[in-house]
Amino acid sequence: MMHDVTEGRDVEFAPPNEDTMHSLPTPEEMRTEASIRSNQAGSEAREAKVFRRSRQIGICMATLCAIGLIISLSLFFVDRGSTSRDEENAYREKWAKSYLSALPFGEAIANEDEDSPQWRAMNWLVRDDPLRMALPRSADDARGKKFVERFILTLLYFSAGGENWSNNMRFLTGKDTCEWNRFFQDGEGEVFLLGAQCINSDSVNKIWIPNNGLIGTIPFDELMH
Repeated sequence: MMHDVTEGRDVEFAPPNEDTMHSLPTPEEMRTEASIRSNQAGSEAREAKVFRRSRQIGICMATLCAIGLIISLSLFFVDRGSTSRDEENAYREKWAKSYLSALPFGEAIANEDEDSPQWRAMNWLVRDDPLRMALPRSADDARGKKFVERFILTLLYFSAGGENWSNNMRFLTGKDTCEWNRFFQDGEGEVFLLGAQCINSDSVNKIWIPNNGLIGTIPFDELMH
């Protein structure tokens, strides 16, 4: 027992208790603790990396699925639209063939001579004409007049080598046949309207195509119809 004699008082100091004493960690313990903490940090980093990678993979998979869905829907609607147009053209060909075959000059169409200018003209009206005009369904259909007029001018184009004309005069465009023409000026400054013309009428009553590289056969029977 120890005594403190300060100011004449005795102070008793208890002997140290081994249970309450703390010693500094040894170097080995410090290394072990550091190793444990390092392993924990590395494990957390690896888990975070795996989580980020999994999230990125999930986002990529979702994006690919969305793109695949969009492509599938696009192909579906394109195919559906293409099928609808093909079906419509099949009906248009049926009506056009029925109507034109009954005309005096409809033999080539009735025989389905696909190399003839008559068939090419009908096929253009049915499938490629930007105007996609309504087709007559019967002999007394009022739409027959404009349809036959457009057919005859288209026939002239295919019969007379229209693909090689110097100027197409707006033939085979989506315009009305009264506009299948162009203004030209000669060397003296005089202006002429060349092509199909509707003079004081809503129907073509004059065709003038001079010096335009026409070659082939002029369909006079059809033009005189």
